[in-house]
Amino acid sequence: MQFHKAGANHVNEVANSNRNLIEKAFYMRCASYLAHVKAQLLTKTIYEIDSSKKSVLRSNQLLSDEIAQRREAEQKLRESEARLRDFADIASDWFWETDEALRITYLSSNVSQFLGVDAAELVGRDLVEVCPGLDEASRRGVEDHRQMLERQEPFRDFEYPYSLRNGEVRIFQRSGKPVFDSQGRFKGYRGTTLDISERKKAEERIRFLANHDTLTGLPILRLIRDRVEMAIERAIRNRSGVAILFMDLNKFKPINDELGHRIGDQILTGVADRLKRAVRQSDTVGRIGGDEFVVVMSDIHGSDDYQRVIDKVQRSVTEPFDVEGMSLEIGLSIGVSLYPEHGKDRDTLIHRADMAMYQAKRAPDACYKVYSE
Repeated sequence: MQFHKAGANHVNEVANSNRNLIEKAFYMRCASYLAHVKAQLLTKTIYEIDSSKKSVLRSNQLLSDEIAQRREAEQKLRESEARLRDFADIASDWFWETDEALRITYLSSNVSQFLGVDAAELVGRDLVEVCPGLDEASRRGVEDHRQMLERQEPFRDFEYPYSLRNGEVRIFQRSGKPVFDSQGRFKGYRGTTLDISERKKAEERIRFLANHDTLTGLPILRLIRDRVEMAIERAIRNRSGVAILFMDLNKFKPINDELGHRIGDQILTGVADRLKRAVRQSDTVGRIGGDEFVVVMSDIHGSDDYQRVIDKVQRSVTEPFDVEGMSLEIGLSIGVSLYPEHGKDRDTLIHRADMAMYQAKRAPDACYKVYSE
């Protein structure tokens, strides 16, 4: 028993003497482990921070690139818009847009060059109301144009007159197309307008020259035929007659040959002016060619109607012409054909008036002859 007790005491003494060493070793091991753990955690944290930093840098770079791209796109868009504005301002057309109610929402600034008003004065106005039409025909055209716009149809080359503030009337030509959003909803119109006034004047001048004598401005035979047709149609409606007066200038050829074409042309233009003053307002005076003229008279109800005009024409044309200090006289031979007595179509009437004119030239002292077989 004493031995066991002594052994136990010895163990206790050894255990007590080594506890500090054991505890110290344990704490050192724990500290080493903790240091190792801290080192691993620090390494991982540094790695994660570094990875996060790189990720943030990459994100920042991507964001910076996106911002730069967006700025570049915005700059290009501004340049494109500025370029389009420049084109719109210097173009021969002006550009316009409307909303779904056809109210003008945009006009290019060059509109003031054509209409004499600022674009701001027209913004908000109805697109159709700015071209009201100046006569019955143009008003009908404007109304047809409105109906087409309300059907939301594209259109090209709609022409309309426009009266400027100074009273000048210009002709414009408009084209446009409807605009729809991604859902197919109508959002308005977008289009252009062109001033075609000078072109219309040129076209009118070409038409005039195609049908009128360049020297006197009188209708030529092509247009005279149309006027005879119209006179016959009117006579049928009104149960009246038509008279065709064919005229040839006597003693003109010697003047033209001896004094020259300049003097002869002045005589011809003088005859044209006198004829226009001598006939009725409803009559047509034309030049067939050379020294031959024609008068188309409608609404003839008896011989007195055309004889009065013949007398005035004869007195007027045979009065002396004062040309460059010279007093020049000419005579006049007139042939007359009547509708319906001498023919019921234009060509027959014109031909028989021409025949009657030659009958008058051959007759002594006859100023006019009515056609006879």
